[in-house]
Amino acid sequence: MRQSRLFPFPLLLFLIACNRQSLEQAIAPDPRLTTAPNTTATPSQTPAPTTPKPTTAAATPTPKPGLGGYTDLDSTPKQLRSYLNELLQLKLLPLKFCKPSLCSTFKPNQPIQRRTYARWLVTTNNRFYLGASTMQIRLATTTAQPAFKDLPNTDADFAIIQGLAEAGILPSRLSNDKAPQVFKPNDPLTRTDLILWKAPLDLRRLPPDASVKEIKQDIGFKDAPKMSPALRNALLSDHQNGNNAGFRRAFGYTTIFQPQRPVTRAEAAAVVWHFGTSSSPISAQSVLNPVSDFAPTPEAAASTSPTPSPTSSPQ
Repeated sequence: MRQSRLFPFPLLLFLIACNRQSLEQAIAPDPRLTTAPNTTATPSQTPAPTTPKPTTAAATPTPKPGLGGYTDLDSTPKQLRSYLNELLQLKLLPLKFCKPSLCSTFKPNQPIQRRTYARWLVTTNNRFYLGASTMQIRLATTTAQPAFKDLPNTDADFAIIQGLAEAGILPSRLSNDKAPQVFKPNDPLTRTDLILWKAPLDLRRLPPDASVKEIKQDIGFKDAPKMSPALRNALLSDHQNGNNAGFRRAFGYTTIFQPQRPVTRAEAAAVVWHFGTSSSPISAQSVLNPVSDFAPTPEAAASTSPTPSPTSSPQ
């Protein structure tokens, strides 16, 4: 009898197991085709901060123009305000060489230039003595030989500064061969020249001699030894005006003069506010109010009508 060929039972079980594993792999999904889980972090539920709106700063109020159209007169020391205000009411203190953007400021506490003070001296003197031609300072002509090497006849203030030199008010080669040859018009004015140039216009002559001892005893200035003889002379004659002395109006009570200290524009205004001596005073107040205690001379009293203001711009 022919014997049939059968697989051994263990081998059969092994084959069945292999076929089953192959079938499961065949029907399993391809991992490349499955969607990867979303690993993106969930946004926080806290609301995003809002950007604050920019706040608009309160606008700085624009100062209102005062006398002469200036917006900074309130910065003037209160002891000097009345002098400055009365001169501006008379439309004096002409200013020049100003940039358009700066013409609204007077700068009362800034140093004054030598040329500007010379201009104020002549303009104020000639306005106060408008009705007395013999008291006025004559302006120089452009054909005059310059008294100073650094002030040609093309300079805007040549007629005024040269006029003061020709009148002997400013030390120059015209009055003294040893005098400075240059004027330095744009340098700050010192206290020395503030009084030195003014005294002859008050006295209408050169001041008399004064010693160091007189300056110390009569005025009380401790720095009298540092002063030139010309300054001592001018100070003593100015002192004889009492409370109307120019240095008292400008600087108040002081026991030191400080000859080389620069002068402010407000201080210079206080000095030119008053001309003359105690026996013949004239001031901006007396020109504005002829019936005041500071009565002007008869010639000046006849000239209290306002005069046109010179066309100018600040320096």
